[in-house]
Amino acid sequence: MDITIHTSTLPHDDPEASLAFWRDALGFEVRNDVGEGKMRWIRVGPPGQPDTSILLAPPVVDPGVTDDERRTVTEMMAKGTYGWILLATEDLDGTFRKGAGQRRRGRPGADAPGLWVSRLRLQGSRG
Repeated sequence: MDITIHTSTLPHDDPEASLAFWRDALGFEVRNDVGEGKMRWIRVGPPGQPDTSILLAPPVVDPGVTDDERRTVTEMMAKGTYGWILLATEDLDGTFRKGAGQRRRGRPGADAPGLWVSRLRLQGSRG
C-alpha cells in the first residue's frame, strides 16, 4: 500500500501574520485561500513539492466546542503548545534567519544524517 501525507493542519488566529511567515519569510507557495477576515483557510506548501501541504485554519470553529475548550485552545496557542509540525532542512540556521528571527524550539535531531529537525512556534498565534 502506498500512502502519503497530503495535508497537515495548523491553527492560526491571524491569517496575515501566518502568510507573512509561511509565504514571505519561508517562501512557501499559497495553494488556496478561502474565507475572509480571521475566518480563512489557507493551504501552503514548499515549492517543488505539490503533494505536500499545510492547512492554516482558524482554531475551534466547530459549533460543538465549549467556551471552556475555546479558552483552553486560545491559551495553548498563546504559549505555542497547541498545534505544531516538524520540518527538516539542511541549513537550519539559514532557514531560521529567513524566518525573520522567529523563535525556534528544540535542538538538532539525528533522525536523518545531515538534517536538523526543529519545532517551529506556530506563526499567527498570540504570544
